[in-house]
Amino acid sequence: MAFAAGVGVYLLDRAKLRNSWLDPADREAHPERFAFIRDHAGAVRGLAVLLLVGAGAIAAEFAPPRDRGILEAVPLVAFAGVVAYAAMPRGSRPRIKDVLIVKNAYVALGITGFAALMSWLWFPAVDPVAAWRSWAFAAAVVAIRVVTDAMLCDLDDLDADARHATRTLPGVLGRARTRDLVLALQLAISLALVLAPLAPMTARVAWGAATAVGAVAIRLWPACRLRDPVDLGLAVQAAVVAAVLGLV
Repeated sequence: MAFAAGVGVYLLDRAKLRNSWLDPADREAHPERFAFIRDHAGAVRGLAVLLLVGAGAIAAEFAPPRDRGILEAVPLVAFAGVVAYAAMPRGSRPRIKDVLIVKNAYVALGITGFAALMSWLWFPAVDPVAAWRSWAFAAAVVAIRVVTDAMLCDLDDLDADARHATRTLPGVLGRARTRDLVLALQLAISLALVLAPLAPMTARVAWGAATAVGAVAIRLWPACRLRDPVDLGLAVQAAVVAAVLGLV
């Protein structure tokens, strides 16, 4: 369900609801991707809808009965959220996507909310009161991670965003200071993961180490085209942590 909803929302954000609503800033920042989506817009939109409907169907069939209705609504809420974020190109009034800090906070709220809701409702804790602190801490870590990764992804679109009045932290801080800030925040996350007694030690150390190594690797990565290694980084770190926990 998470895969179907996540990919469906991503495709919808790329293809929009109509060709006339495609973002010219995307054309400038990523011309090859923009051309592909424009030329296959109908298929991309159809796949996005199919994935979101599929996510709802998975919830209807497999979600815990008590919370099934809430989880069935998640794809619809995700659809509405991505449309609200930037349904059309920038007009006279700024979109959510164009507002400094709000842009990254909105994305973090959506992704963290989705992950937190799935983990809390689909896998209910035996003792919810005891689990609350760990769950809230994990949600905070995810939120900070998403904000910092989004800041790095904005570096790729820095020039195009500036020309189309989309305000981002890299546009205010510059490339080097943004990357240094992200490194500092992600190293702080890794330290908090190791020190906070809210999960088994092995899990905390594995996540803390993976986060720290990933943060340093991204800081040393060449400045051009950070989005792909940033997007891949969290998946690689999760796989490493899963492997460590499986072995230990």
